[in-house]
Amino acid sequence: MVMPEAPKGANVSGEARPELPRAPELAGLGHDLRSLLAAATTNLEFVRVSEGLEGEPADILAEVDRELRLAADVLELVTSSRPAERVSAVDLRAAFWLARRVGGRVVVDAASEPFPIRVNVAALLAWVAELAMTCPPRAGAQLVRESEELRIAPVDLEPTRAFLADGRAEELGLTAELSADAIVLRARM
Repeated sequence: MVMPEAPKGANVSGEARPELPRAPELAGLGHDLRSLLAAATTNLEFVRVSEGLEGEPADILAEVDRELRLAADVLELVTSSRPAERVSAVDLRAAFWLARRVGGRVVVDAASEPFPIRVNVAALLAWVAELAMTCPPRAGAQLVRESEELRIAPVDLEPTRAFLADGRAEELGLTAELSADAIVLRARM
């Protein structure tokens, strides 16, 4: 089945694409908050190394570190004064977290491992916002890091298949495959 091309600014069903929030006028505040988060992650690392923590306390500190880094990445996406079209290193989890704020249907575990990629940020944010809308509204799709891939499940197969057919994932340096009721994302090397 050949899907008609969506109008510019619309998804495959012709609906307006969701816009992710960006507030470059808050760049100074974002920078200051990222600095605070960076200091907190540095202090966490110091405690973890200097005290020789093991077991559950070390695991908790590692989770807090990943949560703080996700918060810093989301702040970077929202408050950056750099052009949105820039190519930059970004944690893919942050883009999905931000998409949830505009109706995306993917839940991100903030304590999960980061998934860093280098990508055109504006293109990634638009793609993630639209992809997150292909998930069933009430199913609570989960984003899960598994080794070198991210899995999003469950998804509605037909809208997702149509969405992935346009090849934008490859333009972003990702492979995106459907596997049962999940999307599997991998960074292309």
